[in-house]
Amino acid sequence: MNHRYMFVTYVKMEDGSYNELTEFRPQAKGKHKKHSQVVLDFKKKRVVKNTINPDAGFQDLVNYYYKVLGDHLTPYLPK
Repeated sequence: MNHRYMFVTYVKMEDGSYNELTEFRPQAKGKHKKHSQVVLDFKKKRVVKNTINPDAGFQDLVNYYYKVLGDHLTPYLPK
């Protein structure tokens, strides 16, 4: 896959729950970085932004999102 970045945005719903929007893109534009709570760079295997859990590293976040997304994440994982 040619998608280098993973962007995760959380939107609070009226009932207090959160919806999670996950997007994969080849480039990280300013608007994506600004509005996302989590940004992962799969090419450099690093966390670009993480406002949810600042102590979590790249592999911690990949493991978490793999549990959440399952095989939907597999094509984007670094080799």
